[in-house]
Order: sequence, then C-alpha cells, then structure tokens
Amino acid sequence: MPNKFFSYLNNGIPVVVNQSIDMKRFIEKHQCGIVINKTNPSPADYFKEFYRLHANRKLLRQMSENARQAMRDIYCWEKMEERLAEVYNSLK
Repeated sequence: MPNKFFSYLNNGIPVVVNQSIDMKRFIEKHQCGIVINKTNPSPADYFKEFYRLHANRKLLRQMSENARQAMRDIYCWEKMEERLAEVYNSLK
C-alpha cells in the first residue's frame, strides 16, 4: 500500500480510495475512510464522496478517530518493531 495512505491515516485524515483489495480490506476493517466501488473512479466519483464527508461532520470525525486509533494501537512503529522481532526470532 502507498506510504501516503498511512501518512494520511496517521494524521487522522480519512482516505477515499478506489477498489484496491488491500486498501479496501484495511478501510473496512478499521472504518477509516471510503472505498469507491470502481477500479477506475472518475473525478466526479471522488467529489461525491469528499462532499459526503464534508456534509457529514460526525462521520468525518468518527473516521478520523478510527484512523488515529488504528495507527496508534496497531500500526505504530513500536508495534511493528515487536512483530518484526518475533519473525526474526522465529527464524533462529
């Protein structure tokens, strides 16, 4: 997945993405953005979803909190460091 994807989420910015399998799975699991159910959405499709977030501040705030929580509790470097250490230790 793109680094920008995680950068936005780390800063509490919900993402709007096309139907990429990995990003879709991540967003659905953590409820931190919107997936446009097209592999090649138009600018109008993106506008529609961004406008939806703009108009629904409660949804925007909840997705923002979900993004920060996922990055803080699961995907932060400290947690990833622990997971990598477990993998390396299992190779011995």
